[in-house]
Amino acid sequence: MSVQEVVLCGSMAAGDPYPGDLDLAVVLSHPDELPGLARFCRQMSSTTHAWEVFVFNTGRKYLGRICHKRECPGRFHCDAKDCGKTPHLRNIHGVRFDPALFLAPDLKVLWNRHEESILLGWRKDMNLIAPRLKTYEPIRIKCLDGIFE
Repeated sequence: MSVQEVVLCGSMAAGDPYPGDLDLAVVLSHPDELPGLARFCRQMSSTTHAWEVFVFNTGRKYLGRICHKRECPGRFHCDAKDCGKTPHLRNIHGVRFDPALFLAPDLKVLWNRHEESILLGWRKDMNLIAPRLKTYEPIRIKCLDGIFE
């Protein structure tokens, strides 16, 4: 497979104690691997439907998100921009990819074929620094029956 890098991004990578979904970024060297990647990604749906996989090429170009549908075009019309132009990829209508917004939060490289991360290198070239999140400290609550944490 032409997968060059797999990166955890979004709320889970940023350390959100209550992440809403699982976001991954995958860098491919050949777009002809999209059907296999899409099949693997849809297998996550057996555990959760709250996932997004953002696909990039090695030239740091955003290609789109893996579509949750098995077939394109499907039985139901989707609002994806250029739906079906590249099978297995979707671009949500009205959403424009902004590399600064995507790369600024913390990223965790899960697997990389090279010594240096493509996406972390892109972030470094853009002079982006991951913001620090607030850390949550346990609080003690005193009630009539005792102390709870």
